[in-house]
Amino acid sequence: MLTYRQQVADALEAVLSPLTPTAPRSAEILTLLEEPPQSEMGDIAFPCFRLAKELRKAPPQISALLKEAIEKEHPSLAKSFSEVKSLGPYLNFFLNPKEVIQRQFESTLKAFEAGTPFGLSTYGKNQQIVLEYSSPNIGKPMHIGHLRVTIVGAALNRIYRHAGFNVVSINHIGDWGSQFGKLAVAFKKWGSEKALREDPFKHLSEIYVRFHKETESDPSLEALGAEAFKKLENGDPEVKAVWKTITELSLKEYERIYEKIDARFDQILGESFYEDKMPDAISLLKKKGLLKESQGAQIVDLEPYGMIPMIMLKSDGSTIYATRDLAAALYRAKTWPFQKMIYVVGAQQELHFRQLFKVLELLGFEWAKDCIHVKTGWYQFKGVSLSTRKGQTLLLEEVFDKAKEKALEVIEEKNPNLPNKKETALKVSMGATVFADLFTDPVKDVNFDFDRVLDFNGETGPYVQYTYARASSILRKVKEAHPDLTPKVDASLLDSPECLALAKRLLKFEMTLIHTISENRPSVLAHYLIDLASEFNRFYLSHRILGSEEEPIDETLKRARLAVVMSTRKVLSECMRLLGIPAPEQM
Repeated sequence: MLTYRQQVADALEAVLSPLTPTAPRSAEILTLLEEPPQSEMGDIAFPCFRLAKELRKAPPQISALLKEAIEKEHPSLAKSFSEVKSLGPYLNFFLNPKEVIQRQFESTLKAFEAGTPFGLSTYGKNQQIVLEYSSPNIGKPMHIGHLRVTIVGAALNRIYRHAGFNVVSINHIGDWGSQFGKLAVAFKKWGSEKALREDPFKHLSEIYVRFHKETESDPSLEALGAEAFKKLENGDPEVKAVWKTITELSLKEYERIYEKIDARFDQILGESFYEDKMPDAISLLKKKGLLKESQGAQIVDLEPYGMIPMIMLKSDGSTIYATRDLAAALYRAKTWPFQKMIYVVGAQQELHFRQLFKVLELLGFEWAKDCIHVKTGWYQFKGVSLSTRKGQTLLLEEVFDKAKEKALEVIEEKNPNLPNKKETALKVSMGATVFADLFTDPVKDVNFDFDRVLDFNGETGPYVQYTYARASSILRKVKEAHPDLTPKVDASLLDSPECLALAKRLLKFEMTLIHTISENRPSVLAHYLIDLASEFNRFYLSHRILGSEEEPIDETLKRARLAVVMSTRKVLSECMRLLGIPAPEQM
């Protein structure tokens, strides 16, 4: 679609330039082009509203004028476009069906045969992205609240890299703060090295809960906790040794979760990393005259900007996470100069990031405008009761285990003779969980119903996986029956509505990635994937690939249809990889 849009933009620039000296250039026109709401209205539309004032004509008149000029001066467009229509205030372009089918299946097939990534590999060339996501708190198991930020962040990480961006992905773990002082006191009083290593989170949870229970009868424990954290900040060897052990064991546990959902990081830099960088951040605030005292604490007053003050130092002089986030932003901007710095963090932190970005702006940093908070919603579960190890906290391991259990039940019912059922159930369960998350707009809550997300027929991960497995099955059968049959695109043999719809859907892959990146919403790609799977299934139900003795198919037609299957499977595979959906060959 990018190639076709560029052709349209270049042609429009050429016919507009003689009409007005302020005519938009090709690059700007590209941003104005739209996709008509209905296929019968064409494939690319140019709105003429913004030209009305400078050309002193009504938009429909401008549309008609441009149509006549393009047909007269750019006849070469006829190869790519079968028709150019003036539809009210829009100039609409209709793609040439045979051209689209031939070009799209050929280019996709070429990528399939070469085993190379398909689409947008140089779009982000020479652009750097700093991406923070996941960011669990050390000493605590990853719960359902971490799932969205981890899945969305991991998908953005893969998508930006696929598009050619240089990405620095960071896990900003919560390994600093007053809770570590409390844990240090609790571990010294009731901790066990053996229990800690056997089940770190279980033991830490037990002693942390006990600490808070004991404070009800002995309030002095709170002061001991604060004192212990102060010792940690000052580098006390004993407290630091406990902190280091807890951190190492926690990261080891997190890695198991990350492995399951393919979440990867270039840097794991906890809040503690910025401990020696916070004094410079505080000094900078003082130098700029932004730091003020309020009830003993040091704050940045943001009330003139409609926000509450941002605390930077507590009354006892200790830092908080806002101090560390400021130091982290300054460090990252200096170390990895970026075009965007993206924070994938829950929507409940919206105020914090508005404050942080405003403080960076007040400090005079131009790049503050390039800082983006990708807000994520919550999980809501329907109709299932899961045991939890601690209060109301729903652990990720429990969600994954329950999804796998339900996926195995579905597979046993639908395909009891499937080999490697447990392995497939794991892939299906992970695909169902990840897709349910990514199909939902990041800022919205996910209404998670195990029966619905594991449905093989809905807008679900298993539906996509089943479509991929179906395409893979076709290719296996072709190889067994005709080992020497090679694919070859022939648009004259692929002129059905199903083939054209599928070709146009493949064509939209690159634009879909651009929209996903510009909006930082993997849900855009997830919706595209459902549409692609649906188009392929319609093709599959309407066109046999191998034929039969009763209904034989000519070899040239087999080769053409084989090219369609291989091309579509390639893009299905790319989309699933980018979203983190496992691709089972059989289901």
